Amino acid sequence: MADLPLTWLLMATHVHADGPGGGMVRYVVELARALLRREDVELTLLVRPTAVDYARGELGLPAERIVV
Repeated sequence: MADLPLTWLLMATHVHADGPGGGMVRYVVELARALLRREDVELTLLVRPTAVDYARGELGLPAERIVV
């Protein structure tokens, strides 16, 4: 069981289509980047439909790891 990654759904519906922002937006984007670097975490991101391109491009998430 220790070999299975932790499955994490990060709610990021407050992240705008262009991504940049302060406060919680920046925190969530940086948290997503940190979790993506970990081999023991499988990250899925919940975003607004308008932020899908940002999540795929800026964060490098594959389409199957993005939920709208």
